Amino acid sequence: TLATRAMLKGVGVGSSQSTVLSGTLSWLLKDVSALLSSIGFAVQLANDLDNDAKQWRMFADITTDIGLLLEVYSEHLPPSLFTVVICLASMFRSVWTVAGWSSRVALTQHFAI
Repeated sequence: TLATRAMLKGVGVGSSQSTVLSGTLSWLLKDVSALLSSIGFAVQLANDLDNDAKQWRMFADITTDIGLLLEVYSEHLPPSLFTVVICLASMFRSVWTVAGWSSRVALTQHFAI
């Protein structure tokens, strides 16, 4: 996808100036920030996700759009901001995963009854 291509280009794939270590560390920080944010979001708001499923589904759609926009735009940023922006993007996308799937389950159960 465009977002993955932009992130790989930003990490330095195809560039002779970047090192393997810098790309690995950027990708590792991105994944760790995503895991921590999804765990934190689930712990804080786990009980509220069933109450307003439509609201959380809309919130999930907005966060995934913001995350994708940040990922696509990340290749145009200076290298000093790249890691911060991809970490933020992965945090938005991980919040989408928790809120989106949780609200999907609640909505599916509602219509199944």
